[in-house]
Amino acid sequence: MLNKMLVTLSTISLVMISVAIAGFSIGNNVFISFAQDDLEDAIGTVIPNETYYGGQTITNITDNSSNTTSEVNATSASDSQFTAESIYNTNSLIADNDVTEVVVMIPDDKMIQKQFLPGNLTIAPETTVIWINGQNNLNGITLYNSEGKELLTNSTIPFANATSYEFNKKGVYSFTSTTDPSVNGTVTVVSPQSLMDITETNATTHTVGLFVAPTSEKEYWNYHLNTIGFNIKSIYDYPLATATTSSEIDEEEEENGTLYLYTQKLSKFSSVVDRVSKKLHYAGVQIAKLP
Repeated sequence: MLNKMLVTLSTISLVMISVAIAGFSIGNNVFISFAQDDLEDAIGTVIPNETYYGGQTITNITDNSSNTTSEVNATSASDSQFTAESIYNTNSLIADNDVTEVVVMIPDDKMIQKQFLPGNLTIAPETTVIWINGQNNLNGITLYNSEGKELLTNSTIPFANATSYEFNKKGVYSFTSTTDPSVNGTVTVVSPQSLMDITETNATTHTVGLFVAPTSEKEYWNYHLNTIGFNIKSIYDYPLATATTSSEIDEEEEENGTLYLYTQKLSKFSSVVDRVSKKLHYAGVQIAKLP
């Protein structure tokens, strides 16, 4: 009798183990199937409704067959727009959630015909924008929210000095030059989830900015913008508006400008401004020599 009970219990145990194993297998298959289905859906629907790249906004993507390409292109475009050439052409910069400070230059008009560099930003909340004056005269900015309420004004920023504002709420903001209110730019603050990751930035390079200098001094700046916490991420040469087109002058002798896109490890306002300020003074000497 005891032997029969043991056999019966063994049989029941084997059955329970088999069921348990089968159940685990079924569950695992369902999980895999769900993951695959979820991935397929994600290609069409999980991309945020506000996905920024290349200065454009993708909205309401639903077609799975075309979205595989869109998703890949969006990722590559995120990096492709984070170049000096792209920013020069669009005067727009899109930062990701790693960036906590963006430096906007008020550049010397002898170097580049842009009143703000960059003029349009897309950032995540809790990002600070630093406006630094690169012109050899007093300058300033006024910042407004989407309702037109003035949030900041500083009309007396000396050369190589700056003012800043931390953006904590999503929305579209505008800023203008206090010396010429017709000159304006925008700051668009979006949720971090809607900003795709940029491989050129990470949590150790908090600050992003732009710098312009004569191309003839490129060797100097290639060195000095890759030291003391600066890291050049991209370089773009462009013709100066004042450059002569006379056939009597060899093209190699014509002066061009170089736009540098850089990151910095520092994020403290005073440290960022101090380091950029020193480089502006060096560049000012070089720019003064231009015809």
